[in-house]
Amino acid sequence: MGALPHIACTRMYNACPAVTAFWAALTVEISRVSGVPLRFETYPYPMPIEELWKRPDLGLVFICGRAFALGGMRHKALAVPVRVPPAGQSASAAASDYHTKILVREDSPFTEVQDIFGKRIGWTVKHSMSGYLALKLHLERCFGEDARSMLAKTSSPLQTPANCLKALKEKTVDAVPMDGYFYDLLSRNEPAELAHIRVVAVTREYPMPLLVASPQTDDTVCASLRAALRDAANLPRLAPVLNGLGLKGFSGPVSEDYAFMAENGD
Repeated sequence: MGALPHIACTRMYNACPAVTAFWAALTVEISRVSGVPLRFETYPYPMPIEELWKRPDLGLVFICGRAFALGGMRHKALAVPVRVPPAGQSASAAASDYHTKILVREDSPFTEVQDIFGKRIGWTVKHSMSGYLALKLHLERCFGEDARSMLAKTSSPLQTPANCLKALKEKTVDAVPMDGYFYDLLSRNEPAELAHIRVVAVTREYPMPLLVASPQTDDTVCASLRAALRDAANLPRLAPVLNGLGLKGFSGPVSEDYAFMAENGD
């Protein structure tokens, strides 16, 4: 009997059906090259992503850097995406140029972050770096202690970037954060989703979410997956996949880079 498959899940970055298909294709090739059986799961909302991260059979799963840090960095770090610089950025832009964009409706009167003072600010969940903490820290730099009351005006967490975008379009909030890479994936593959939306501010850069395996995953399995991901840019079958995902390839993450995210609470 062969080894049971580990789970591959890219829910954090399943920005649209085309992107999900690219991630599934990536999983198939990484599984083939590494020799590690992987089963791709979409694990769609409203299934709780926090429960996904607790599973003992994770083999190739995106986790938020803040959730990784809050969990004591126990998951086994495999790789971080190395992005192609989005249009308008220098070709030498660092792979770590990962930030949160603050979005408003195109027909709103807001032209800079100061204009959203006192408005309804949507957010995802408090254990999210891009969907909450990066936004909170940015608002604190702009508005000081008033940032807390601004975030409190949203009646409940919106959970996902897609829900944030939906709330913004339905005018139940006035501004929302969006993971910069999630935004780029939509811009590349489903630009209509960003029609009539403007970026009013961009936060500082932070370490990007990473691909991990469960703490229980065998070290030899992790080593095989790391090697395959490191070589992804050289695999001909993955050239169109990486292009669709806006990636050059993958590099090794440094777990300690995420530690500060556990120290910046609500």
